Amino acid sequence: MTFQTPLVIEDLNDGKTFKLHAPLVYKSLDGKVITVPSGFVTDLASIPGWVRSVSKLGRWNRPAVIHDYYYSMLGNKPAREWVDKLFLEMMESADVGWRRHIIYRAVRAAGWRYYDKPI
Repeated sequence: MTFQTPLVIEDLNDGKTFKLHAPLVYKSLDGKVITVPSGFVTDLASIPGWVRSVSKLGRWNRPAVIHDYYYSMLGNKPAREWVDKLFLEMMESADVGWRRHIIYRAVRAAGWRYYDKPI
């Protein structure tokens, strides 16, 4: 379970979104290779107000991009529970530390609002 590429993004200067300038690749624990294409637009970590102790920017940026990618996909995509568990796995791989559990719980509690919706 490792990220195969660095995160190369551009701030779109709208106070919310960033654009991927190179593909982001992650190899999961089960050997699946996940690639988010260059050009994908993300808001990185969507932190709800009740979890403001966690910054929008941090070691969770790469996991957040892949999580956003799956959440915003339309049509045939994996179940939300699987995507959220992958997010937890990726945060562990990115050395997020104990905060990954807070972020994961927030995603499980409030993520339904964002699943199936474009950024």
